[in-house]
Amino acid sequence: MNDIYRSKIVHLRKGNSLQNLQTLQGAFMDKDSPLIDSMYKLINLTKLKMSFLLNLLQQEVLVEGLVKLTLLESLKIKSIDEMASRLLDDPMPELEKLHNLKLLSFYSSSYVKRSMVCSKLGFPQLLILKFWMLPELDEWNVEEQALQNLQ
Repeated sequence: MNDIYRSKIVHLRKGNSLQNLQTLQGAFMDKDSPLIDSMYKLINLTKLKMSFLLNLLQQEVLVEGLVKLTLLESLKIKSIDEMASRLLDDPMPELEKLHNLKLLSFYSSSYVKRSMVCSKLGFPQLLILKFWMLPELDEWNVEEQALQNLQ
């Protein structure tokens, strides 16, 4: 991606400069993003809208960081590279651990498997779930008592 379209967040080594951040929109995560390894520091984040260009290992690191954002209420995910950087593993088993999540969106081929599962009692506060342009997704399994507040 051309650097003209990219923003860099400079991570200050001293202090917790991002600790109070509540909303982050337009975040772009790639192999050089400092946020991948420090996502857990955004402890007060409630809204995140991000695009990514990551390999599978980097995606796992990202998801591990997202799960630690316990106050997160809104998460919107989009893949930039429709060929190489798409979620290859079902993210729901990890994302449903975000008990405060109210809105979850997957955009533009960000997930490429045939099926997705929402486990029993998963996503207790989720109100809105959006799937847009996920052509490979054929089967969405929702176990009993999952997504109880979905509207």
